[in-house]
Amino acid sequence: MLTFALTLHIASDVLARVPHVQDSLTYLFQAQTLARGDLWTEAPALPEFFEQEFLLVQDGRWFGKYPPGYPIILAIGVLLNAPWFINPLLATLTVPLVYQLGRRMGNGRIALIAAGLISLSPFFLFLSGSQMAHAAELFWLSLFMVCWGRVVEEKKEEHRGAQRSHRVSRRFLLALLAGAAAGMAFLTRQLTAVAIVAPFFLLTTWVSPLPWRERFKRGAIWLAGLLPLVALLFAYQWAVTGDPWQDPRLLYWPYDQLGFGDDVGEAPNLLTIDLLDEEPGYAVLWQTDPNQPPRGHTPQRGLHNILKNWQALQTDLFGWLPVLTFSFLWLGFLLKRPSPIDWILLATLISLLAAEAFYWHSGIMYGPRYLYGALPALLLLTARGIQALAQRFGRWFTAVPLTLLILGNIFVTLPDQMQSYRGFNYVVGDKVAFVKEAVPPDQKALIFVSSPTGNWWEYGELFLGNEGSVNGRLVFARDLGEEANHALRQLYPDYTVYWFENGRLIPLVK
Repeated sequence: MLTFALTLHIASDVLARVPHVQDSLTYLFQAQTLARGDLWTEAPALPEFFEQEFLLVQDGRWFGKYPPGYPIILAIGVLLNAPWFINPLLATLTVPLVYQLGRRMGNGRIALIAAGLISLSPFFLFLSGSQMAHAAELFWLSLFMVCWGRVVEEKKEEHRGAQRSHRVSRRFLLALLAGAAAGMAFLTRQLTAVAIVAPFFLLTTWVSPLPWRERFKRGAIWLAGLLPLVALLFAYQWAVTGDPWQDPRLLYWPYDQLGFGDDVGEAPNLLTIDLLDEEPGYAVLWQTDPNQPPRGHTPQRGLHNILKNWQALQTDLFGWLPVLTFSFLWLGFLLKRPSPIDWILLATLISLLAAEAFYWHSGIMYGPRYLYGALPALLLLTARGIQALAQRFGRWFTAVPLTLLILGNIFVTLPDQMQSYRGFNYVVGDKVAFVKEAVPPDQKALIFVSSPTGNWWEYGELFLGNEGSVNGRLVFARDLGEEANHALRQLYPDYTVYWFENGRLIPLVK
């Protein structure tokens, strides 16, 4: 309940129940589309008025660039009129999974410590309070680990008859569920899913005490749960782009791919910031300058991204002094002989770090979010280190500094971060709710939104009010100038026209 209360407070009060980044806005658009039973929305007649980052218009279809795994879950929140509620719920369900994973792969004390650590982790809480896909990613990965961990346990041959039949049936369902959970993780965030699932599945299968024939049999059941969901991704891409192999993300940014080279990563290499003459503020503009080094991705930049994420993790993981964040994790390996499962968990962490080196963007937002899938390994290895230290030097020797670190997080780090995330990424409050209250309920309105600096949030905050369509009671469009706006107004003859700028809603005379 502590996790639910804290993440719900972050989602509702700190982040005002609205997306704060372009990714979240796109996920919500896709969820709104799926909630209507569609895979895409019919493109607007004048799409330039509704242009929004990470949304694509192709062959009359309007859709987001992201895979459908998280939008499918978020659509449930849309139907309940509370999409901001989904991630706190997923976070709350993840904590007992981490506890169960600790019990299966360590012991009850390690499980309890890991569950306590995750419940107070700023990294976990703030990303789970946002409307990003990572909360769903972690839930599915944790469910996969728990289910597959049970599947590869030793088979007790002494059970016979109905009891044995029941155990076989349960293992079949667990293997199938483990495959489905891995498949949902893949549908949500492919790179992280592969980087975590592959080493965990292969290594736990390898060290299992089961006969190889039994391992292959259970692996086949696991694949039966996994492969249909992997195939679903390609079916979805076929439906929205017309090509099952076409990743929509590459339609929006052709350089948004894995690997190294000058054509990987953002091409613009020159940033200019211009002050506006007529409006207070500034415009940010990226340009390509042939005299500057290219922005392409290299192994050195990949290592640099890993280092940046690791440093951010030191600050955000537990809210402790950064130099002490990983101290218990490494002490666990120094003070006690590692078990096979310790190495397996460490392998998932290393695998994810290595995978992220191939991606050009560091991705730091709400903390080092690209490392979010490594939380089970980080938590359990830290909990194991805490237990090893207590066994070697005594409980008081461990409990006193650990308690001070936790209290510092509760009374300093968490309050400071809650304050810093208010108005995060220039998104302050719920402007759509303000407009809904200002426009009479019996009136249909076309609202032109001013975007003097050209930054995404100026229109993006109001774009949400379209609710995945441009045919509702309220239609929010970009202000493209009086002459261009006139063409759009002709398509909405029964709508009262407004102009929104700097938090003000101004009626316009026809």
